[in-house]
Amino acid sequence: MNKITCLQELSKQKMKYIRNIPLNRRENIKNIYIHDFTIHEHNQLESFFPNKMIFKTNNNFGHDYIFNSLYEFDVILINDYDSIIDFEFIQSCMDILQIKGELWIFVHKSNDLLNGDTNTKILERILHENEVRFYKNTLFDETYPLDILIIHKSKNKNIV
Repeated sequence: MNKITCLQELSKQKMKYIRNIPLNRRENIKNIYIHDFTIHEHNQLESFFPNKMIFKTNNNFGHDYIFNSLYEFDVILINDYDSIIDFEFIQSCMDILQIKGELWIFVHKSNDLLNGDTNTKILERILHENEVRFYKNTLFDETYPLDILIIHKSKNKNIV
C-alpha cells in the first residue's frame, strides 16, 4: 500500500469515529483545537460540531501561539502521535483544556504483530510514567488499524 492510500483510509476511520459520536455530545463541544490534521480533515471536522464557537488549528496559528493564548478548549484532537508528542506537549494541551475538557490522540498503527502498535506503547509508557489516567479505543481494520487515547482533564488533577 502506498502512503497516500494509507493516510486517506486512516482519515476516513477518524472521521467516521467522530461522526458516530452521538450528536447531543458533539453539540456540547464548542471550543475545539485540532493539531496536524489536513485541510480536508479540518473542513470535515468543523462540520461535525454544529455549535462550535472557537475552532483553531496549528496550521493557521502554530501550537506555540495556542499554548500561550488565553483560549480554553472543550476538546483537543491530535493527529498521528509519532510526529511530535512528548509529556511536555501533553501537559501544555492539558493546561488549555477546560476542567471537563478532553484530549484525543489518534495513533496510527500497522498490522505487524510484533511492532504494529509501537507508537501506542510509547505513548502509554509516557502516560503511565507520569501517572496520567486515560482511555484507549482501538478501531480494528484489517489493513489500517488505529488507536485513540482519550485523556480527561478532570480525572488528572495531578498534572495540571
